[in-house]
Amino acid sequence: MRQDIVAGAKFPDYVLPDHTKTPRRLSDLQGDQLMIVMLTRGFFCPKDRQQMLELVRFHSQLVVGYTQLVTITTDDWHTTNNYRQQTSAPWPFLYDEERLVQKDLDIKEYTDTTHDVMIPHTIVLGRDLEVFKVYNGYYYWGRPSTAELHAELRELAQRTYRDWDITEPELREKWKKGDNPTSTPMAGIPSPWTHSCSRWPARSTNMPVGQREAERRKPASLAAVFSRSRFLSSRAW
Repeated sequence: MRQDIVAGAKFPDYVLPDHTKTPRRLSDLQGDQLMIVMLTRGFFCPKDRQQMLELVRFHSQLVVGYTQLVTITTDDWHTTNNYRQQTSAPWPFLYDEERLVQKDLDIKEYTDTTHDVMIPHTIVLGRDLEVFKVYNGYYYWGRPSTAELHAELRELAQRTYRDWDITEPELREKWKKGDNPTSTPMAGIPSPWTHSCSRWPARSTNMPVGQREAERRKPASLAAVFSRSRFLSSRAW
């Protein structure tokens, strides 16, 4: 891995086609949420498939925890699509047949003389693609368990969300003064109370940015909550 890809650095904002052949930019997929990027050897690797299955079981927690997940592989489109379908993964898979990510990050697995693949990595990102933790998965035990990801995301979320502890007197006062989700956010700080159960995840990646911001500030009816929940559980990214 490149020496500059460390905690606090910005991860490259790659643009690659997804499993529907649609070009996707990482920052657009992330929105203003946290993010996990899985760099995989590909369909043929049993270690990668096992990790993928663990993430599939973990994914529902990522959804309610406002965390995006994306997989990048060097497989072709057909193999990438099969990989995603056969593991029942509901998140975007990006394919990189030109090995742009492999070359840019200097993670060619030179010990594999049959497949021109990447050394597997799992990268936890804060907002704006800021690197929080990098796991080298050349050996399976180098990869994070879902318990480790939970702990990393808890720490990262606590650093990210100003309203992590809404019992703080300052936040109580702001609420009393009307600084609520319908108010203008504080300068440089996301408005508090934007992550309660009465609101959607911060951004939907299928909306234009302006529309996403407008939707994020609208209260949701109970009927809409159930409707949106069914949509999220069935959507085919």
